[in-house]
Amino acid sequence: MVGLIVSAVAFTSRRRATDAALLRRQATVLQGCSRDVVAADDTKAIVSITAQALAALFHVPVVVILVLEGKVVSVESLGDLESQHAEIEAARSSLATGLFSRAGVYPSLASRFDFWPLATSKGQGAAIGLAFDPDERPSAPATNVDIVGCFLALALDRQLFRASRDARPKPKGSDR
Repeated sequence: MVGLIVSAVAFTSRRRATDAALLRRQATVLQGCSRDVVAADDTKAIVSITAQALAALFHVPVVVILVLEGKVVSVESLGDLESQHAEIEAARSSLATGLFSRAGVYPSLASRFDFWPLATSKGQGAAIGLAFDPDERPSAPATNVDIVGCFLALALDRQLFRASRDARPKPKGSDR
């Protein structure tokens, strides 16, 4: 009986230590992502940083697809799966509905990626795709994907704001 209790306590302690280490690693990745996205000066770098952070968090293939006015303007992939036509269509569908799209489930039967849609305030959209192994899917990936997605949306909005600000005519006599 004592051996059973000691074994259960040891298992619980080991599990808590593993969970704490995972949370520390995730917090470090998220903190680095936020710092790097803020420092990035162009859209390509922002998307690349986002994809790298998601790959570091989940250790699965990642695709980040940017869409502007219904047209795909950028695709950033990391991992051993390249996005195909089915993934682009699944990303567009997810953006159009504003709903999460799971790989292999209607309407994205041929897609290998789960997609989370992201709309910015300036009309640009992005779909974040992760290709999980069905047998090793994390229990709640949406929380970390949403956090990284918010960093991406904020940075994209900042880029569009800067571009619109720089495109405006400057008033006479102003150095701004």
